[in-house]
Amino acid sequence: MEDKIFIVGQLVSKTCAKCGSEQSHAITTLTKKGLISKVTCMVCSTVSAFKSGIAAAKDDGKVKTSTPYDRTRTYRKGQTMMHSSFGYGEVLSVIEPQKIDVKFTDGMRRLIHARNEA
Repeated sequence: MEDKIFIVGQLVSKTCAKCGSEQSHAITTLTKKGLISKVTCMVCSTVSAFKSGIAAAKDDGKVKTSTPYDRTRTYRKGQTMMHSSFGYGEVLSVIEPQKIDVKFTDGMRRLIHARNEA
């Protein structure tokens, strides 16, 4: 699989934390490895960190942020999370004592939870 090369000024799509919707963002800074670190919204000019393309979700006109996904935490239906790879998600159902179905922007994923690390 070929690594994607990014350039400062290039446009990427991301959910804007301020606007609360998917917007075009210009790449502002890159890491030494060439990964996107900061972007600027083309609509509201907000500068934000670039993590998996999603920063927050909008609910009833208010921007809602979530805690990072933690597989040792116990989740219930309706809770939200920010996954490092999949972005913002909402728990739709608890399947088994240690499995949950989570809806992300790119689809449904089954994750583990309530996993005691020994």
